[in-house]
Amino acid sequence: MEDIRKEQLNILLNGIKKIVSSKNCPEWIARELTITVKNAKTINPETIEKSTNSVEIDETYRPFDINDKVTSNVDGDVCIYQIIGRSDPINNINLFTLKIIKGNKANPPGYIVYNVPETMLLHIKE
Repeated sequence: MEDIRKEQLNILLNGIKKIVSSKNCPEWIARELTITVKNAKTINPETIEKSTNSVEIDETYRPFDINDKVTSNVDGDVCIYQIIGRSDPINNINLFTLKIIKGNKANPPGYIVYNVPETMLLHIKE
């Protein structure tokens, strides 16, 4: 898995390099992309903090369905959601309507969140 991530990173960095070296690329974009690439190359995987979400995640892939309990892959989000609806997919990515089951002061239980892409959701082990 680590080899795949390194290969993906190399592909992205080489793509950015091609954009930056293109004569059609505006200088402000080239500067920002160069800084971003330098920052990306200095990241050490061992120093990356894991998500603070304490919910045990189900790592096996299975499609999301109505009434599934899920959490978000957004750092700092500790809410637990229940899928209550499905919207039309965009670019083959399913969108879901979620109800907050366990929240916090800013996101109390009962709130509804619309059009959450499946790429932001993680299954919870039950």
